[in-house]
Amino acid sequence: MIDVMYDPQLLPPRLELVRAGVAIQQRLEEKRDGMAYAFLLAYIGHQIHDEEMLTKGIEALERGGEDKDPFVPLLRRIWLPTETP
Repeated sequence: MIDVMYDPQLLPPRLELVRAGVAIQQRLEEKRDGMAYAFLLAYIGHQIHDEEMLTKGIEALERGGEDKDPFVPLLRRIWLPTETP
């Protein structure tokens, strides 16, 4: 289900999601919830087809996550399939 794309009618308006993404980017460095914000940023980017937002979220996950966490490379392969390894 990680690659499910919701119909735009089921999501908040794009402008609200972009605003949320901007607000989230300011919180990525927080110790307590930074990883949750990073995932949410990537997820919003995935849903609205914003590759820059998606990439920033995944990169933040890579910086703040555990070294051997298989989740981040999995997300990268699924959500950024055109990226070369």
